[in-house]
Amino acid sequence: MSRIFVDLIRANSAIDLGRPQEALFLIDHNLQAAYMQRDDFRIHRYDHFAAKGEALKRLSQYSEALDWLVKAPGPVFQ
Repeated sequence: MSRIFVDLIRANSAIDLGRPQEALFLIDHNLQAAYMQRDDFRIHRYDHFAAKGEALKRLSQYSEALDWLVKAPGPVFQ
């Protein structure tokens, strides 16, 4: 479980450092983990959706980025 948190931190760092493809790899790997399907992990799943949207935005894949960002409820969409 802690690997999921570490990889999300690494993914966010990769986005900030201009390496969105690396971030997508880490995020997609985490989203396949069984932990991510648990209801008590929902907020962390949303964090991953938001990070994936940001990485896709950095890759100029705006339509797909928007799809992922909308899946991540938060103050931006309220």
